[in-house]
Amino acid sequence: MMYIKYILLQLLMVVAYVINFVVFPLFSYPLRKQIVKNPTLWKWLILYWFSDDSEKWGTDEQNYINNWYGVYQIYDKDYDGFKKLNWFQKYILSLKWCVFRNPTWNLQILFKPKTGEKYAIRELIHIVDASIFTWRNKKIFGKQFVIYKIGGTKYFRYSFTKEFGYLGKDYINVMLGASKNRFLLKLRIFNQK
Repeated sequence: MMYIKYILLQLLMVVAYVINFVVFPLFSYPLRKQIVKNPTLWKWLILYWFSDDSEKWGTDEQNYINNWYGVYQIYDKDYDGFKKLNWFQKYILSLKWCVFRNPTWNLQILFKPKTGEKYAIRELIHIVDASIFTWRNKKIFGKQFVIYKIGGTKYFRYSFTKEFGYLGKDYINVMLGASKNRFLLKLRIFNQK
């Protein structure tokens, strides 16, 4: 059942992702300041779920810029440089962040896994010297596949990173399952340079 729930959730996210290509430029971006000012209203009008209000570690202005433009990651926290951008450059930056990098973020974190102590742990695959709960990523190669429970709900996580020789010295990374604050479905190809 946990796999079916996961697949249905990922299908919902794919549909929302596709819809966001229309919703973002027509509604979310033009109404972003209103969405920030009154999120409760916009939850009922759906647009809140196509935005991001999770960054809450800086000033209100920094949080707004980070949530809508991803300046802390894409632009390396260069808030002064961001302010010098023209309106079109800011729009493109926001498009990269809200449509391609973190699409429908508020919807994604709405369905987050329970928090608490993990128990009934079944380690199915664990290749590499790292915790069975550590995602395999750009720095930690190998495989993991673990099933566990939190508060009576069963979760899984599966990930691997390995050399992907078809394109030279590239690597492939896959992450599926429950993370700390959301459910992941990632496929990345990268170069280790």
